[in-house]
Amino acid sequence: MDPPRLRWTRLVGMSLIASGLLGILLSIGGMVLVGRATSAAQQSLARQIDTLDSALSATGEGLALAGDILSDLEGTLGSLSTAVSGATRAISDTEPALVSLQALTGDSLPRTIGSTRQALASAQETARIVDNVLGTLGIFGVRYEPEVPLHSAIGEVSDSLAPIPGSLIEVSAGLATANDNLHTLTEDLSEVATGLDRIAASVDESTAIVDEYTAVVDTLRADVAALGESAPGWINLARWGGFVLMAWFGLAQIGLLAQGRELLARDRES
Repeated sequence: MDPPRLRWTRLVGMSLIASGLLGILLSIGGMVLVGRATSAAQQSLARQIDTLDSALSATGEGLALAGDILSDLEGTLGSLSTAVSGATRAISDTEPALVSLQALTGDSLPRTIGSTRQALASAQETARIVDNVLGTLGIFGVRYEPEVPLHSAIGEVSDSLAPIPGSLIEVSAGLATANDNLHTLTEDLSEVATGLDRIAASVDESTAIVDEYTAVVDTLRADVAALGESAPGWINLARWGGFVLMAWFGLAQIGLLAQGRELLARDRES
């Protein structure tokens, strides 16, 4: 074998041995790197899972508190709506009575008092005749000396009734105003009740949304817990997979070392 061929065989053999040794070192370094990387990944994932679980727990507590507040608010709105509706019905039931009182004080009673005064006027004239007749009977020993003559007393009664119709008409006007105000109040209360019902419906929808997201958060917490339990197994599997791959790569370098040594042995024999 000529010298150039020997030098080439020695060079290839040494290159193969160097490549094999480098591959073994890379394999060992890869195993160390895989071990450290998977350990760091496992620790980081555990921290992330704990942080996520804490965040989901806080979110769930906040949603639960919001749900309780919305439930209480819904109950309060329901009670308030019932009270307003009851007040509206009570006021509505009062309106017919006010209308009757208005008619009574503005029409019936003034007419009755007017008729009464007319009757008293007739009675007063009759009483005047009676007073005169009784006065003339004094010559027969009949004593009739009242402090106030009968016709005067009847006149005073009639005069005392005179301002009452005007007062009753004023009362009727006040009742009419009160009735108008009650009607307006009834309409306002009806609008308030309608607004409360709308708010209650909105609160009910919000409660349903909160309940829905509470269920979502509970599901996410369960998924995170499952991930926390299964993730270490998957990371360990990846670690051992990396170890096997690096070991296979290292074992593959033994062939290069063997070929390199064989070439060097041939070179020495030559």
